[in-house]
Amino acid sequence: MAIRLAGLIIDSPRQEGRDRHAKAPRPPHPRAPGAHRLAPARLPGAPLAAGGGVSAFGLGLEPRTAGLDLQPGFHVTLGSAPGFGAALTTQWNDTLSTRFMASSARPEIRLSGSAAPSGSGGNVELVPLSLLAQIRARRFVRVVPYVEGGITYLLVSSLVKPALAASGVTGLRRPDHIALITGAGLKIPLKGPWTADLDVTYRPFAQSIFVVGSSGVVQKEEKIDVHAIVVAGGFSYRF
Repeated sequence: MAIRLAGLIIDSPRQEGRDRHAKAPRPPHPRAPGAHRLAPARLPGAPLAAGGGVSAFGLGLEPRTAGLDLQPGFHVTLGSAPGFGAALTTQWNDTLSTRFMASSARPEIRLSGSAAPSGSGGNVELVPLSLLAQIRARRFVRVVPYVEGGITYLLVSSLVKPALAASGVTGLRRPDHIALITGAGLKIPLKGPWTADLDVTYRPFAQSIFVVGSSGVVQKEEKIDVHAIVVAGGFSYRF
């Protein structure tokens, strides 16, 4: 009970006891209007349900080509080479994503055989533009394995040195058709949105690189079959 005296309100001991035992107001129900919904916590390095990312990587290219014989005792093939590349990834869910990838490597044109001139034949720049579908498995310990496959279009430019040009070869090029690409790799989640990537891809550019003669006409019987293996490692940033 409260007593009003000279403009003051004095609470009785009974009223003070009721105030001390009064329950604190309940917080609003999560579904009530105006209530704040908290997003579920995501573990560091866990895959995003949807989103994208960019990546940069270094690579090693092994052409794995049988080469070609320009003439008896004159053999032409391609050597191994380092390179670099970048990719743009769109992740549709926890397991499926698509990746557009471009890379570049400049293997040496190697000359061999008893009739081959000494020295290098030059180099050829291989720039494959690839579109792949990637399927990820569940995270195992600290790595996320994946497999991928798709199509690739190969751009070719070459610099022919005099040792090869003397035989009538002015360059190498490829016709306008696509090739297949398949691969597998591992993703290692790092701190925040960063991921380390390691993958191996098989790029069978079979019957796709042709020698261009002195007349500038593609001699289709003089083709170089390339069944390249590429080992790449780099970093990705998710957004």
